[in-house]
Amino acid sequence: MRLRDYDVGTGRFIQSDPIGLIGNDTNFYRYVGNMPGDLIDPVGLFGGAVSEFLGSILVSVGVSVGGDIANGQTPDPGTIAAGLGGISGLPGVGPSLSLGADPYFARDGVDGGLAIINGCGTRMGNQRLRALEEASGISACTPPFSPPNSSSGPGGGGLGGSGGSGDSGTSSSFDPNELVGPAGFGAQNWIASGTLLPYQISFENLGPGSRDANGDPYPIVASAPAQRVTVTNQLSEGLNWESFELTGIGFGDTVIPVPSGVSHYVGTVQVTQNGKTFDVEITAGIDYVTGLVSVVFQSINPLTGLPPDVLTGFLPPEDETGRGMGHVSYLIQAKDGLPTGTEIRNVAEIRFDVNDVITTDQINPLDASEGIDVRRQALVTLDGGIPDSVVTELPVETDSGKFTVDWTGDDEGSGIAFYDIYVSTDGGQWELWLGKSLDTSMVFDGDPGVSYAFYSIATDFSGNTEIRPVSSDASTTVVANIPIQLLNLTITTTVEAGSKEVQIEYPLVPGFDHTIEYSSALLTEQWRALPEAPHNTGSLIDRTDEKVRFYRLRVDRK
Repeated sequence: MRLRDYDVGTGRFIQSDPIGLIGNDTNFYRYVGNMPGDLIDPVGLFGGAVSEFLGSILVSVGVSVGGDIANGQTPDPGTIAAGLGGISGLPGVGPSLSLGADPYFARDGVDGGLAIINGCGTRMGNQRLRALEEASGISACTPPFSPPNSSSGPGGGGLGGSGGSGDSGTSSSFDPNELVGPAGFGAQNWIASGTLLPYQISFENLGPGSRDANGDPYPIVASAPAQRVTVTNQLSEGLNWESFELTGIGFGDTVIPVPSGVSHYVGTVQVTQNGKTFDVEITAGIDYVTGLVSVVFQSINPLTGLPPDVLTGFLPPEDETGRGMGHVSYLIQAKDGLPTGTEIRNVAEIRFDVNDVITTDQINPLDASEGIDVRRQALVTLDGGIPDSVVTELPVETDSGKFTVDWTGDDEGSGIAFYDIYVSTDGGQWELWLGKSLDTSMVFDGDPGVSYAFYSIATDFSGNTEIRPVSSDASTTVVANIPIQLLNLTITTTVEAGSKEVQIEYPLVPGFDHTIEYSSALLTEQWRALPEAPHNTGSLIDRTDEKVRFYRLRVDRK
């Protein structure tokens, strides 16, 4: 592979997936979802059918991240996202279309943006990403939390026994753990109210392949597989507990097929470790009265109904293949009607066997006395406000075809990300003039004699969009600049004595009435209109017996 080494013997990658959850697989070492007969992954970042890779994926990646891949470098997740035009990371987050039979690679069909649990936000195009970076001063693709396999330390507490009875003896297991939630905007992690919120709780049995946040091995590792892991997650009262939906349960290479739309799961899977086959009983669900989510993985000897021997368990120490990692993920919504600015935090507790309980927000997973890190509480700040904007009033008329249009906006939550400015010409249909604009002023190039109306629609960084107004915010008309032109006069003397026939031709200006006026003296204010005014024909004939007659063209707006 171009970005990771692959072990043919084990059928796994040796290195962790450098793009984490963006790779659309919670096991960062698995090769194409354990479907090598159907899918390929020549890059080491995502799998796909051969035809799909050649027809879709390689073309996109070649445009945006081809340079990095060709040089053997690890592309930035934001660069990959821009090249792919959007990745849908977890079920139920944004509309997505799977390519063929490949559930591990999906294209997001909305605005070329992202819909991932821990990446660049929800359905954001490249311009939106630039806006995020400019407004926050940080990269819009910087995840607020570390990916599941880069926890700051082990979280399974201490050297206690592995627990259980029956065949079990005494040994120990550890677990770095964390809870990650939806990625929003800014330090407060703004998320639009009503958005489906994805969460994932990850745990790892610390082994020789585990690495801390600095990439260093741990000085203490587990001496045995974990036989029992208990995960509890007390949900915030700001969440709608009845909307809870399980989306994923797994450990190592085992992915539990959780049916769609379920809140509880009970099942048994058969596992073989070191030549020994045993069962893993899994129970998961929520208590709707208390809002407590509980998930239990229990290794069982099917012959005795008791835990197996001490060296046998469903989650062996991690060895850089992902075999020592597990997870549970779910979707949930916030309660309706919560005010903008409401903060929702989420902390889980994980226990390996009979070791101490470790919370996912501990500073040091090995020592609870060091306190907690609020940055590890999966903060979500709700943004239910609709942004407001208006185009500044324009003069009724302007004598310049180029005039400046200004607009302003306000948002009480995440702030305005961009504006869409619409224009109507002479009362016609509204058309988009400026799309996703980060500016608040722009020069408009109009035509003489034409009226223009404008309105603005603002979108904030959480994705909330202003309601389209029923009328324009501002309007103006460009006054025509009439060019000075000499009239083309043709004088014809008729057969009648002293009578002359004068043919007058003149230019027409769109949107104006034209009147030919006459006078017997040039320097006078006594000009009269010829009969049948206005004269919007461009040519007329006047008959007169005067020896001298002067003509002029008067132009008036209709």
